[in-house]
Amino acid sequence: MSRITKNLEKIFERERIVFWYDENGEMRQEFETLDLEDVAVVEVENNEFSLKYRMVKEEPQGKFLLYFPYARPEDSRNWLLDLLLANFEFKTDEADAILQDLGLPQELKKVVEEHKAFFRSSARYESLKELASGDDTEQSLRYKMLAVVCGTASKLEEITLSLVTECSEGREEKFKRIKTCNLEGFFWEKMGTYFGYRTKTPSIRDFVYSLFVTAWRTVSGGDPPLSSEGLIFLNRWKDSASSLESFKKMSAEVAQNLHVGSALNQEALENLLKLDIYEQVDKKILLLLVGDILTDSISHSRVKEIVGARKKTLWYEKYKDYYGCLEKASEFLDRVKNLDLSLKNARDAFEKYTSVFYRLDQLYRQFLLFYRRTGPDSTLMELYNRVHNHYSNSFLLEINDRWQQHVNSMDAWEIETVPGQRSFYRWYVDSYPKQGKKVFVVISDALRYEAAAELKERILKLDRYQAEIESVLGVLPSYTQLGMAALLPHEKLAFGENFSNVLVDGSSSQGLSARNDILKKIASCKAMAMGAEEFLNLNAHEEGRRIFRENDVIYIYHNGIDKTGDSKDSEGRVVEAVEEEFEILLKIIKKIVNVNGTNILITSDHGFIYQDKAIEESDFALYEPPEGASVINRRFVIGRDLKSQPAFRKFTSLQLGLEGSADVLIPKSINRLRVKGSGSRFVHGGASLQETVVPVLVVRKLRSSDVTLVDVDVISQSRITSRQPVFNFYQTEPVGEKVHPRELRIGLYTLDGRPLSEIKKEIFDSADEMARAREKKLSFLLSREADSQNTKEVLLKLEEPAAPGVSQHRIYKEITLTLSLSFEGDFEDF
Repeated sequence: MSRITKNLEKIFERERIVFWYDENGEMRQEFETLDLEDVAVVEVENNEFSLKYRMVKEEPQGKFLLYFPYARPEDSRNWLLDLLLANFEFKTDEADAILQDLGLPQELKKVVEEHKAFFRSSARYESLKELASGDDTEQSLRYKMLAVVCGTASKLEEITLSLVTECSEGREEKFKRIKTCNLEGFFWEKMGTYFGYRTKTPSIRDFVYSLFVTAWRTVSGGDPPLSSEGLIFLNRWKDSASSLESFKKMSAEVAQNLHVGSALNQEALENLLKLDIYEQVDKKILLLLVGDILTDSISHSRVKEIVGARKKTLWYEKYKDYYGCLEKASEFLDRVKNLDLSLKNARDAFEKYTSVFYRLDQLYRQFLLFYRRTGPDSTLMELYNRVHNHYSNSFLLEINDRWQQHVNSMDAWEIETVPGQRSFYRWYVDSYPKQGKKVFVVISDALRYEAAAELKERILKLDRYQAEIESVLGVLPSYTQLGMAALLPHEKLAFGENFSNVLVDGSSSQGLSARNDILKKIASCKAMAMGAEEFLNLNAHEEGRRIFRENDVIYIYHNGIDKTGDSKDSEGRVVEAVEEEFEILLKIIKKIVNVNGTNILITSDHGFIYQDKAIEESDFALYEPPEGASVINRRFVIGRDLKSQPAFRKFTSLQLGLEGSADVLIPKSINRLRVKGSGSRFVHGGASLQETVVPVLVVRKLRSSDVTLVDVDVISQSRITSRQPVFNFYQTEPVGEKVHPRELRIGLYTLDGRPLSEIKKEIFDSADEMARAREKKLSFLLSREADSQNTKEVLLKLEEPAAPGVSQHRIYKEITLTLSLSFEGDFEDF
């Protein structure tokens, strides 16, 4: 079916009589082949009077197509003028036909004629038909034509975004079609008006370069080539998930061709912090921060502030491990510098470790975790050496040398008011069945105190969980067999034959089966033991809940950290093993809740010492292998009638709270013994604080939600009088264990939802107790759209993610403001 036939059918849906003047008879063939249903097709040739009588009197309801094989006569000579004026004239001039078909006014004929190539594509024509409106102007129609060519909405920002994305891919099909359709002039005219982009030889690539230069000069100084609208567009491009890769490609190209790396060397840190358009900016920031930390010329609070600010920037995800590394190193070195290692007595040492000193062990481990994730990179090597050396010499050795003085003066291995590990069952577990409650006891081999403290923080971030950390003095020697035995209910502990086993009230405690047998002997309640893997594989609703119903006390064992650290081949992975253990323990906790458990105790058999570098010769104890030694470990010796040596602290079984006549030699401080085939960086068994301060996490599942996000208030005036308004945002409370950060997307919008400014992403995560420190000032560049809203009400929208990990947002808060802008000056010269 021809376009003329389609057009006529559409016209006859609303018209009864249609006049068709064909001046030169060029369309006669088209006319003669017409087949219009229920329409009388009549050629007019000196029969006007009879035809008029037929249409008016004989067939007043009939539809007629009147074809005139000549030009339309003057009105004074037109016998059918009254009918013509009352009905419809069909024009077969191409431009007229298009206007008629699209329902566009005659005033737009010039636009159609200028862009004939556009209409030669039936696909483009049909797409435009869906967009065209009788209210269109020359400008709006051309925008719609650009939108069809680019496959976007008919907004210049969307059209431009499509073109810069295509440019990043090394293609220009869309822009070629713009040229073909003669829309190029209109496009560049609007780019000049909207973005201030004016040049003799415009191109999409040159425009992209101008965008990046504008952002750079806004920070570094100089005249930006584009208006502030260019900055707004650049930020929207950067923040668009669908166009992010194109932004990164063009950013890399611009940075290389404009030698951005060299320019960065001239910029101060504070200027760089305002940029995130180039990946090199983050690299330079990291280098500057490393230097400042090493020279002690930046405070930890400032490092933390900078890292927090970078979290919302484009390249943070790629460099988050570097930033994490710097934040941990900064805090560690700051704490070491201000460390007071004075210890009044053993109890003071124990309490200071659980409140202050453990944090340095934790920071060292966390630093190492981030450092390893960065891969082989010399950027952080000097910082790594500084942190490691301070940890080993200024803290680990120093604190344990001082602690050793108090260990030397102990008559027995015990500290006043500090519960011993041997009392764990009586002190923590037994009270649950006595109160008619059930309890799970999760024992993680070598989960030292600092790691348990971090686990506590992770648990508290979960909704409807409470967690508190306490501590007990671990047994000596601080190794698995004795530590595991101490956690079981018992009256007496003793070394077995040849000291290869530990007896619990005369029974072997070696292995899961033996521990299960000991638990089942408890007369006051029903108890059992099982491995973590077996527990996690249980069907929660059937097997898990059956075991829960049938028992009052359930011990669950997992060996991740110690298994990794005790092997010479894998001891270097103990940092990662701790991280993996967190994940396993959180799975166990959630599985316990799924089988209806609410009370959970998490503890360990012992802690450990870990130093990342090879141990120096001075850290090995000088000793003579003693006669009577049955067990020689890297951190202890067990035997009978062992002689004291200067490098050791000797304990008898009685002093350690054990039955029998064994002697135990413990190398002083953090010294090791050389043992063939064993590693020396990860060790336990000795009396250091890191090995013997054993954590006890008391976890409880709550019935109701107890996690909230921080609230954010806006402190602002009711009117906006500046083209770069500044708003104060106040975080009403510090972030804490149960009060989590709030991530917001903030911008100004019309009442019907059109953006009027750049859109900013902010994370409100301050843990500062001072209210003033929790205030943020944010400025927003207004777009040209704001001019059309002057004197009107607008919305400051604060939006948050609809759910974790999704890109859709929902309204958090909306504030109605009035735009009251002055038009003095030139907005484009901002």
